Amino acid sequence: MDAETFNMREDTTPEMKKTTQHTRPKRNKRTAFASRFLRSVARLLGLPATAPGKPKREGGKTSPHQKVAPKPLRPETAQPSGGAERAGFIESETKRGAVSRGRSQPNTPGKARPVAPTKAETALLLPFAGLPPDRIHLPKTKAECEAAAGEILGAGVAGFDTEAKPTFRVGEKSGGPHVVQFALTDRAFIFQLHRRECLEVVAGLIESSRVLKVGFGLKNDHGQIRNRLGVTPDAVLDLDHIFRKMGYPGQIGVRAAMGAVLKLGFPKSKSTTTSNWAAAELTPRQLAYAANDAFAALKIMEALDLKPPFDSGSAHAGTAKKSRSARRGRRRSRR
Repeated sequence: MDAETFNMREDTTPEMKKTTQHTRPKRNKRTAFASRFLRSVARLLGLPATAPGKPKREGGKTSPHQKVAPKPLRPETAQPSGGAERAGFIESETKRGAVSRGRSQPNTPGKARPVAPTKAETALLLPFAGLPPDRIHLPKTKAECEAAAGEILGAGVAGFDTEAKPTFRVGEKSGGPHVVQFALTDRAFIFQLHRRECLEVVAGLIESSRVLKVGFGLKNDHGQIRNRLGVTPDAVLDLDHIFRKMGYPGQIGVRAAMGAVLKLGFPKSKSTTTSNWAAAELTPRQLAYAANDAFAALKIMEALDLKPPFDSGSAHAGTAKKSRSARRGRRRSRR
């Protein structure tokens, strides 16, 4: 081969390679986004992510002769209609979604840490019935307040909660509580503290050891009660402490506890929660809200079948009294 022919082949070979090389067309950004979106939807619906004619096989390659059966839908994905079925659905979804919500499970073998249902999960449950309006009483005179206190003391156990006017400015003080509610097994009593006839009666009930007061987050109310009424709560059972001993993290609250124990929903209106509880006359919605907050705590305690003595925050107030009196005695002895 002469030099001229060799040089000509050297010049033409790269061009021939360029013309014969198969170039893959670039995918449009919209096409790529649509493809990812369709794969995500198929994955959520439990459908195969590939086209019917090109199923995937091991190694990521496709074979036109290979058939892949469509992935069946999980029975839990459809929302059930019955109350018992809804409860089972929420329980299974709660356990399955514990890791995805960032809640760690314990390493104890054979014992799973309980997880409280979320607000969205409890919204799927049947709602808690609560008390009818004719079972919610609002004492106004001194005689009515004393009669209500007699029923509460006679019951020995009552659901308990307080309401205060919310504050929206930095440094603003609420001056609450403005409402104190006690719930029995079939009725509730709402005391408005702007009525002077109720102040002494409510203070006596709160510091009395004859009635066990059951509720959620009651430790946060102690400061306001001492500032407003000048008494320290006694015989208080904070159910948040009970649920922490059961393995639930933090403060569970009445809504999540209702879903976890009674498998019922407990909707709470934010507009009612942040309403003016210091108003002279409460609205029917406020009365129902306050009564059912205390009534729900009592029903949850009954469902838990708690028996005294309680290893919880119930002795918090009494021990605080004893510790203060002991410190005073030591100071006097030193003098």
